[in-house]
Amino acid sequence: TFEELLSGILDAQWIEISGIVRNVDTNFPGGFGRWHMDLPVPGGKLSVLLNGDKPADVAPDAQVRVQATCFYLFTQNRQVLRPMLLVPNRVPVEVLHPPPGEAEELPLRPVGSLLEFSPESARGHRVHVRGIVTRQDLGTFVWIRDPSGALRIQTRQSERLEPGDEIDVLGFPKYGSFIPALKDAAIFQKRSSGKPPVPIDLPTLEAAFSHQADLVAVVATLSDVQRLPDG
Repeated sequence: TFEELLSGILDAQWIEISGIVRNVDTNFPGGFGRWHMDLPVPGGKLSVLLNGDKPADVAPDAQVRVQATCFYLFTQNRQVLRPMLLVPNRVPVEVLHPPPGEAEELPLRPVGSLLEFSPESARGHRVHVRGIVTRQDLGTFVWIRDPSGALRIQTRQSERLEPGDEIDVLGFPKYGSFIPALKDAAIFQKRSSGKPPVPIDLPTLEAAFSHQADLVAVVATLSDVQRLPDG
């Protein structure tokens, strides 16, 4: 478990652990590994650094087993920042189950169902959603809505989208917040273009809490402007 790893008793120990890959980075900087992946375990998420060649079937949503040396990043006061695993060269990553290939291989989920209890959300795998784009911060975030609600998607994908585009999205649900979000290597595919979505008119500012992550409009009187250091 993540708590066992945080305790420090596994420092320099040879361990074995399995999980579902959340993210893979082949351009990982630093001198400890040729590539990197994030692997969730009970209680948290681990960084795994690997020195061998990356197998083609090690990708987000694959279930893998790794054998590695455990070590730690810590402060000058010997406080653990996070544990890390280092897989030496010639030690293979065992792929227990490859990831689904396309969005069509996963059932389509309504946005509003992502934080509800369901067998699909309990598996720890990616989910498939579809919605209309309301906003994009290129290479960082995309916001979408469907008839059941709105959703923020964290993605590195650099394809430009416009409000009104319909997209399919694969990503891992983020839990522990009042509104759903998708993160960890979320990917999207554009299906069609359409008219820009109409914002939801809010009768009061408090009504915004019922429409988080959605496109809204509110009528108000400007009372003050405060400039920030970054503009």
